[in-house]
Amino acid sequence: MTLNYIHKYIDQRASILAPNPVSGQIITAGRTVKPFVTADVTYQVELPWDTKVTATVNNILDEDPPFARLDLNYDPFTASGLGRTYKIAVSKRF
Repeated sequence: MTLNYIHKYIDQRASILAPNPVSGQIITAGRTVKPFVTADVTYQVELPWDTKVTATVNNILDEDPPFARLDLNYDPFTASGLGRTYKIAVSKRF
């Protein structure tokens, strides 16, 4: 099991805090990006004839990424918008 933790951080881009040209207000939503925690589980089993099976569940709690003022509404460098994902791999040595 792996626990991934990204601490909260402040978006330091000056352009996101520019005043709104219509109202003159400064919108600060997304300036502080909240912490993001995910848990991943991987299970691997060795089978006969040099075969290995690996199963992984990423983001088992299906956490949504925190809001950030970017095109995707989250920071793809620190979080994932995929939610819970499953992976299965089979490898065989010859």
